[in-house]
Amino acid sequence: MDAKLAHLFGWYKKHDEQFKLDMWHSNTSKYATSSLDFSTTWNGMQQVVEEMQRRGWDFALESLTYDGIKYHARFFERIEGGYGEYDSEASFPHAVCMAALSALEGQRDESNQRTN
Repeated sequence: MDAKLAHLFGWYKKHDEQFKLDMWHSNTSKYATSSLDFSTTWNGMQQVVEEMQRRGWDFALESLTYDGIKYHARFFERIEGGYGEYDSEASFPHAVCMAALSALEGQRDESNQRTN
């Protein structure tokens, strides 16, 4: 999931000779990392939220207590009407990443439908 999000965000993997390992690089910042932690840490989740906001998406987080679902994340576009949400029993970072994937993949599907 993290690698898929990285690719959708325009990140790329490049081998770093100095450190002798593959590094993920962002096109929009000087940030580089050897491992992706979007779905497992609050720091990683923040990167997802900031990238989605940079792309024009608003977001909401909710803590829910019914049916065993504990974490709810939602991304939405006010103007375009795009939408992605996810309920997770695992964590907020997991819910945020799944909601971002849902939103971005829905956006990609809509643009493919417009061109066909």
